[in-house]
Amino acid sequence: MALDIKKFIHRFIDEAREQLRMLEEGLGQLGAQNGDSELVNSLFRAAHTLKGSSRMLKLLSISDTAHSLEDVLGALRERKIGLDDATRDLMLEAVDNLGNLVEHLASQP
Repeated sequence: MALDIKKFIHRFIDEAREQLRMLEEGLGQLGAQNGDSELVNSLFRAAHTLKGSSRMLKLLSISDTAHSLEDVLGALRERKIGLDDATRDLMLEAVDNLGNLVEHLASQP
């Protein structure tokens, strides 16, 4: 018997909204705290959770975008890149896009 993934969509939406809220708030703090490593780790985990959950449900647009965000946060965490306004703005744009994708999913019957 195949697993009905649709049963898990509402749970995913609630979880995704929470992860996105944490990402948005954290990215706002990140600029003020100039690269706080614990905050970067927290943001990385939120993006990683969102990526994994969406991938399990085969929500590839969400998964791919979250993976890209996770990659940027990973590079920031490993100090391969520095935090500047353009990088923070790009991450905020990714979070906005993820939010739009999640809300679109929520609006589906």
